[in-house]
Amino acid sequence: MIKKILIFLIFPTLILSSGLHAENLFDSAAKGDRESVRQLIVNGADINMKDTEGFTPLMIASFNGRLETVKLLIEAGADINAESKQGFIALSRAAYAGHADIVQYLIDNQAAVNARSSSHGWTALLFACAEGREEAAKVLVKNGANVNAKDTDGISCLMRAVLSGKLSIVRMLVEKGADVNAKHKKGNTAISLSRGGGNEEIFNYLKSRGAVK
Repeated sequence: MIKKILIFLIFPTLILSSGLHAENLFDSAAKGDRESVRQLIVNGADINMKDTEGFTPLMIASFNGRLETVKLLIEAGADINAESKQGFIALSRAAYAGHADIVQYLIDNQAAVNARSSSHGWTALLFACAEGREEAAKVLVKNGANVNAKDTDGISCLMRAVLSGKLSIVRMLVEKGADVNAKHKKGNTAISLSRGGGNEEIFNYLKSRGAVK
């Protein structure tokens, strides 16, 4: 304890500066203030620092749709596949928020397309389907995302798309080989979920593609 107090007394500016860098970098990344982010990096901010949820500046910029800031962070050496406490990566954050341009850029820079979160086993495509993010889903599928990926409850990308009510995503997944008769752990299929959700259009489409009630 005495040693920690002495360190603070000897290097108070260094300790306060480090904390200020962290707060400012997260805030600047969220706002897309590219110049501020650049200056903080030049001044020694840890580009891979994490907040209380384990989110990095890259994850925050990706979620908020700040493409130019994402580019800067990656060019400066940000860990593109760093994980949050729940196992989310920048790609899954961008997909969740529907930023297709960032999804593509991250993939072009070696983001793990089929990475699964340690929490519930979600992939970026599962997030995009669940949130009805059609353009992000298209980019992911085009770049090799597994259309039959399931979370730890056995809920597939197709089921997530059905639950989101997005027929266009449902069509795309089926056309790309999604299993229309896959079951989750409780035995439900995509078509049974569409019936339960009252989505007749999706129900009829799945039925026309061989889905069993």
